[in-house]
Amino acid sequence: MRISDEVQGGWWRAVVAKQLAEKVQRGRDITKAVLETLEELKAVPGAIMSTADVPDVPVGKVTVEGTVQALWEPSFPSIQQFGLIGGDSGTA
Repeated sequence: MRISDEVQGGWWRAVVAKQLAEKVQRGRDITKAVLETLEELKAVPGAIMSTADVPDVPVGKVTVEGTVQALWEPSFPSIQQFGLIGGDSGTA
């Protein structure tokens, strides 16, 4: 698995390499280090990934890019928009 294939944007490659090296130096298995670093990178502002991979992030807002596939009437006044977004993968 290549981290750069999973997430674009976010950290520079040098930062990713440093994060991996530090985890391995502390005794973490390389596979676990890669998976942990990937999850950390997904939560970094500016990281671009598939909407299916959007994790719970510790912020109030996220930015999502895609094509609006459908819009519905919101069921509550506090909801401004309610719809379905599709991305480059062809899935909604």
